[in-house]
Amino acid sequence: MSDEKPVSSEYHPKLLDVLKGWLPVLTVCGTALWGLYTYQQNQAEAEKSRIASARQAEEQRRFEAEKALDVRRIELQKPFIDQQFAVYTAFNRIVGEILHAEAGSPELDTATNKFKQYSLGEVSLVEDEDVHKSKEQFANTLRTYTETTRTAKNLSCHEGATAGPCVHLNEQMKVAYERLTADATALASALRKSIQQSWSGNLGKH
Repeated sequence: MSDEKPVSSEYHPKLLDVLKGWLPVLTVCGTALWGLYTYQQNQAEAEKSRIASARQAEEQRRFEAEKALDVRRIELQKPFIDQQFAVYTAFNRIVGEILHAEAGSPELDTATNKFKQYSLGEVSLVEDEDVHKSKEQFANTLRTYTETTRTAKNLSCHEGATAGPCVHLNEQMKVAYERLTADATALASALRKSIQQSWSGNLGKH
């Protein structure tokens, strides 16, 4: 025979009573734990938000400080920038006079002399490295162009020549003028870039 005793029928109702008694306590504990978890999550999110706001505020402060510094730098450099702009404008106008002057004309000689004076004088005081290189390239091409036009003038060459050395000289003048125009465009671009860099606070290499 087995020694196991049958479970009393009164055991199950008592167990249910115990569970009913603990259920409110467990509910309160569960609610409290969930509330604590939610609070911690909210605090963590609030801390992240605070850190992000502080970082954004610091970046904004740094940006405004750098902007104020740039404005101050431009104010200090404005006399130079104004002088540079005036010199570049006059210099570019002289280049235009050279391009529009008739080959071998007194106007071309006058404009060429003005170019040389400005190049060695006012421009050399405000130019950056790119402007200097472009200026020298234009000067070299201008020298070739003026020498060719002077030779053609001495030989009394006219544009429609079909024989003799004038045909070759006219072709040389055409090629030289095309190069001169291209170099003038490059020089104008370098002048414009130099002005933009000056206004941005970067004066480049002078």
